[in-house]
Amino acid sequence: MLDDMNLEIPAGRSLALVGESGAGKTTIAQLLLRFYDPVAGQVFIDGRDIRQVTQASIRKQVGMVMQDVILLAGTIRHNLHFAKPDASDEEMIEALKNARAWDFVKEMPDGLDTILGERGNRLSGGQKQRLSIAQVFLKNPPIVIFDEATSALDTLTEKMIQQAMEELFRGRTSIVIVHRLSTIKNCDRIVLLDSGRISASDNHEGLLKISPRYQELCSRQNMERNQNLN
Repeated sequence: MLDDMNLEIPAGRSLALVGESGAGKTTIAQLLLRFYDPVAGQVFIDGRDIRQVTQASIRKQVGMVMQDVILLAGTIRHNLHFAKPDASDEEMIEALKNARAWDFVKEMPDGLDTILGERGNRLSGGQKQRLSIAQVFLKNPPIVIFDEATSALDTLTEKMIQQAMEELFRGRTSIVIVHRLSTIKNCDRIVLLDSGRISASDNHEGLLKISPRYQELCSRQNMERNQNLN
């Protein structure tokens, strides 16, 4: 539950939401997508209350990359056409390159026509994430949401996806919901949530100076990362 929250995201800027599980991070994304409407208060896009427009029209404007990627059982081409039905091979390859996915797709025996299997089970977690990012590149929405998209990945794959994220964010309004703070250091603004309230808000360097809680989260993750490397 969100409580007494006033949050504004300027067009074309990136916002990261951090905090413990249950702090309200995903709730904000769900409200934006109209999975449900607020009991009190309002959500606006471009100055318009989103309850005045259809869910379908909102979701056409939003691209989402989630931790649990949902892929169709057909081919890579089929999944990319789901994002843009009239996409040409050239457009699909460009999207895959931007998503850091073309290197593994072109090595597959059937390339774009490779069958993925149920829920994409022939791909690794990182490959599915990058294919999902390629779908968003093809869709080309003005708003992008990343919901815990790197939390279950190894460090090398996380770095590739972070590069793809930075490419995708250019010129778009972006919301990043994260567990790993290393992926959001370059976001324009980071909001630290605690029990549905905004605890602190600034960029990475600013939060390190003003928020003991953010300092604690960063220190804990640095220790965990070092332990994993050892």
